[in-house]
Amino acid sequence: YKLFINYTMIKILVTTDFSANSKAAIKFAIKFAEQYPEVSLTFFHSYHILKPTSYSDAKFEAYEKAQKENINKKLEKFVKDVYHTSGIKPSEIHCVCRESVVAHSNIMNYAKQEGFNFISIGT
Repeated sequence: YKLFINYTMIKILVTTDFSANSKAAIKFAIKFAEQYPEVSLTFFHSYHILKPTSYSDAKFEAYEKAQKENINKKLEKFVKDVYHTSGIKPSEIHCVCRESVVAHSNIMNYAKQEGFNFISIGT
């Protein structure tokens, strides 16, 4: 029995805030995708970096760049850890981090822009 009538690739955006609830959503998505080869997962984290008032623009640029790199690494590690604890070896992990003050609109805008079919969010 095939879940999908249309055999085109199904794109799922899997969001995380690094909480236990979002870890459960990631685990569900990973196990779901393992059963259906036509499913691709993209793991997404929305963040916002506040500018300390004492920072100059140049100092903040360097700070922001370092923070972005740390956030990207944290997302990749978080997702890899969930794969590992699930006992599933990923063929490919696609992670995306985007900056925005409002997380839910950031998620929706990215999903629409990239043509995702579904969004997986933990409660």
